[in-house]
Amino acid sequence: MDLRKVGQLNLLTALIWGEARGEPYDGKFAVGMVVFNRVNDPRWPHTYEDVILQLSCFNIEDPNHHEILKAVIPSRNGNWQNMTWRECRSSAQLVLGRWREDNTKGANHYHSIDCDPRWDDNMILTITIGDHEFFKA
Repeated sequence: MDLRKVGQLNLLTALIWGEARGEPYDGKFAVGMVVFNRVNDPRWPHTYEDVILQLSCFNIEDPNHHEILKAVIPSRNGNWQNMTWRECRSSAQLVLGRWREDNTKGANHYHSIDCDPRWDDNMILTITIGDHEFFKA
């Protein structure tokens, strides 16, 4: 499957599903806002598809990769019947439509609170939502 052709809404939904399906609604939205912030920053590619596909959960070695692929196309595996998937979809729609303020305070990075990567050492922590910390570089 060529993921660049499934569309930005499907890709963003799958990313949020893969990265934040266990998070509160605000956390799901925040993960999507990081993508929005990167798309609008000249340091990253200018399309949702290119930014999203750079994120680690889309790497084939990522343990979440299989779950993400199942979430890309809404008709697969009964996604429309899954309330969590529908929250991910709704969050993606809010991000793409700019129908809600950025709750990350401009963050362009995030990670789970249970890891401590080196890349965040020189970044500003903007907010913690659920089990994710959000940073601005």
